[in-house]
Amino acid sequence: MVTAEEFPLFPRLPPELRHQIWRTALTQPWSVTSFKRVGRSVRCVGQVHLAVGQSCREAREVMKLTHTKVEARWSTRWREGQMFLGWICFDRHLFIVRDIEHDLGLLKDVLSHGLLAHARHLVVNAGDYWLQYETARLLKQHCPALRSVVVVAPWRDRTLPVNSNIPPNLRPYEDWGPLFRRSPSEIDWSPLTRAVEAREPKNIYRQAWDQHKIEKLLSESPDDTDKPPPLFYMRTREDIHDPK
Repeated sequence: MVTAEEFPLFPRLPPELRHQIWRTALTQPWSVTSFKRVGRSVRCVGQVHLAVGQSCREAREVMKLTHTKVEARWSTRWREGQMFLGWICFDRHLFIVRDIEHDLGLLKDVLSHGLLAHARHLVVNAGDYWLQYETARLLKQHCPALRSVVVVAPWRDRTLPVNSNIPPNLRPYEDWGPLFRRSPSEIDWSPLTRAVEAREPKNIYRQAWDQHKIEKLLSESPDDTDKPPPLFYMRTREDIHDPK
């Protein structure tokens, strides 16, 4: 980033031009995060780009226009406290979630507190086919603004002969392991974010197990809206770790 010492004339630019520069800087990079429990709180872990918005007062004011303040609190009969607080640019934020049973139902807590109510782009990395479907069903209910859903699973093209020489990336079978150990920062997400930004799923799998159920679920829209369904991206763990 260019500092004030390197560009001393920046404060003299017209306010409209300065605000446009701030807006571009605030919304250009993608943030890719997952959720993590810290006591009773929940934090975003991964690539979060907030340095620009914290650089000065003017940048913070523009950030209030490009980002959404998300806040949630936990409470018991005797106590209460802050569960989550953050500024998120949902148009440029990719959330990585496991499933509804992972980490003592962390995703259920996140959804019930409305932390993903404005989410646009999600990656679902479930533990099996049943959890995959139930997680997608719950996300469809709690995330009405979804535009892209990336489902990471051991997809296998059932149209290929069983004894054919199937390429390795088409033979993941039942590997339902997590995509990363500690943080999404362990992975280069740029190929996937480019595909999401271009709205090009480029799904190479056809007639894969449970594919039609997920597609039908995501294509269903409430009766009171004509909003198009989210795009469905099919990826395997190999596709994420070693994109072609």
